[in-house]
Amino acid sequence: MELVKDFFIIVGIFVCMSLGIYFLLHSDDAKKKTRQTIQDTRESIQEINQQLDDVLEQLQEMNTPLEKAMKIVRSFNEKVLSKK
Repeated sequence: MELVKDFFIIVGIFVCMSLGIYFLLHSDDAKKKTRQTIQDTRESIQEINQQLDDVLEQLQEMNTPLEKAMKIVRSFNEKVLSKK
């Protein structure tokens, strides 16, 4: 009976060690995947920020012509409304 008990203790130790090694090896893979995902997300955010900067620049370039057009529309409205 003592021999069976010792056998199960030894088997249990090996099972625990192998599980520990397995989890240690796979945790490193998970860290690498997480880091890669974070890096991809950062690159995507930087790309979107660049696109937004480009759109902002284009809108600012359009601001001056739109202000001129609004002045023309306002003056036209004032002329039309003053005739009534």
